[in-house]
Amino acid sequence: MKNKRLTSVSQIGCDRIVDLKFGNEEFASHLIVELYDKGNICLCDGQYMITAILRTRQDEKEDIRYAVGHFYPFEVCQTLTSPSLEIIRSNINDIKPNTQLKRWLNYMFPYSIPLIEHCLRQNGLDANKKINESNVLDDLPKVQKSMEVAHSKFSSLPLTLESGYIVFKKVQSSATDSMMDEFHPIVFNQFTSMESKEFPSYNDAIDVFFYEQETQKIEMKSLQQEKKCNEKVGQHKN
Repeated sequence: MKNKRLTSVSQIGCDRIVDLKFGNEEFASHLIVELYDKGNICLCDGQYMITAILRTRQDEKEDIRYAVGHFYPFEVCQTLTSPSLEIIRSNINDIKPNTQLKRWLNYMFPYSIPLIEHCLRQNGLDANKKINESNVLDDLPKVQKSMEVAHSKFSSLPLTLESGYIVFKKVQSSATDSMMDEFHPIVFNQFTSMESKEFPSYNDAIDVFFYEQETQKIEMKSLQQEKKCNEKVGQHKN
């Protein structure tokens, strides 16, 4: 890669995986960066055989090994597939105890938990409901309809989002009555009762969120220390 130039940058499937291609044709090299879980970096040749890797690991569920000498496993990367009843039914046996409906669906589809919950709520379903193999069957038609809406919304997202929102949660402190909680491209159904602030673009919302989050953490730490001091003073007075 030393004398090769970057020729393309692409996303693999719908996963948080970036493929940086250096050089062309049979002389190409690929630097694959995984931006999820613990993260990973793989250097591959033109045929996507791994020649160097930051973190060797084994995917026991899929019986796949990420290691030097193995081809990068594109087959396990998430892709955008239509949420059919067959796909949902095939995952019913994989439901673990105390699994929430929205989290079970998030294992199957790449739409994100906030969008999944938004669509479930619009169809009158409790996204936080603890499900099992029997009670999920009753709501299967509504679940599938909700995922079709999520699929449509996710597929139609533009490359550049025109607006962004920061949602605030209520807190009890002497300095403020609300704190930034999350940022989203729209105000999802589950956040309509919460305070929110609109920004000209999604990137603006992200910038403000992470810039002010550090200040917010310092303020909260100071408030917690102040609260502890007041508690100690109160104990001494008693």
